[in-house]
Amino acid sequence: MEKQEILHDVLKKFRLPGPATLPAPYGNGLVNRSYVFSCRTSGRDERFLLQEINTCVFREPVRVMDNILMISRHIENRRNRKDSRERNGYLIPELVQAADGNYYIQDDKNRYWRIYRFVEHSRVLNEITHPDQAFEAAAMFGKFLRELAGLDPQLIHVTIPGFHDLSLRFAQLEQALKRDPSGRKTSCRKETEKAMACRNLEKEFISLVHEGRLTLRITHNDTKINNVLLDEHTGRGLCVIDLDTVMPSTVLSDFGDMMRTFVPSASEEEADTGKIMFRLPVFESMAGGFLSECGKLLTSAEKEYLVFGGKIMTLMQAIRFLTDYLNGDIYYTTERPGQNLQRARNQLKVLELFTEQEQVMQNLIRSML
Repeated sequence: MEKQEILHDVLKKFRLPGPATLPAPYGNGLVNRSYVFSCRTSGRDERFLLQEINTCVFREPVRVMDNILMISRHIENRRNRKDSRERNGYLIPELVQAADGNYYIQDDKNRYWRIYRFVEHSRVLNEITHPDQAFEAAAMFGKFLRELAGLDPQLIHVTIPGFHDLSLRFAQLEQALKRDPSGRKTSCRKETEKAMACRNLEKEFISLVHEGRLTLRITHNDTKINNVLLDEHTGRGLCVIDLDTVMPSTVLSDFGDMMRTFVPSASEEEADTGKIMFRLPVFESMAGGFLSECGKLLTSAEKEYLVFGGKIMTLMQAIRFLTDYLNGDIYYTTERPGQNLQRARNQLKVLELFTEQEQVMQNLIRSML
């Protein structure tokens, strides 16, 4: 069956407002495949986003959809109880119902599909070029955390077990070193030693969790700049998207991954570590935006360890790249030999910068409280 015929059959299983155009590939997402199409209704064209859920990453897609529906309904209920000014301040990407009453369909090849109404007059950034962008995006993630504070984290499914488990990532690295399936252990000895020298961070993190100093919350867990929609005219934040990774975790996951991806002057793909700089104005705006929305919600311990979260998340990503390099590049897509090792070096450099600037960042956060 041709691809367009498959997509057409999928669309017929949803309650769309009118005849649909042929779906066209949309965006550059690395996990789920997305397609945009329109329906003619009430004399105008309305756009929609069709997505195929990647079941290699999300092995229980029904649980993913259960999570998304639960948090969307919770936010919608909160929004309806607020005044109109507040309601207009946060959008929820709206799912389209399928003919069977669910908000997804499973086709005869066991592929899972869903449709969102397209959020018009919005844009996505792939990099931060101005501190104001960091403020707006971080504020949206902070608001997302605050909006979900009244929902019991135990009701949310874990969709990727061990996703932000630093001890698990160290164990996977040790196993890869022991097996050395691609014969690469010697070529990354320096990077391995740097990563292993950071096991004190793992011990501190375990201690924080076991002592109950970090509150279990519903977190986004993939707080990159391209997971926020911004108003294409004003640049103001509209909402958080890509909710598949929403799971119970700690605020360190969300703040830490923002810090890891917002603050460095170059992305994790930069091979020349000399080009990676610490951007203090971006960190200040990011922290300010985040705390402006959820600062009153967080405990004193959570606020104290926000910067530590950045170090944890950066170390974890370095270990993941290094492990994949040792295993023969079986998880992350690579375009050139040694790319995962270069990515690991990149993240280890970022970790060094965060360690050097740790006190500066801590002082900034304290000044905002």
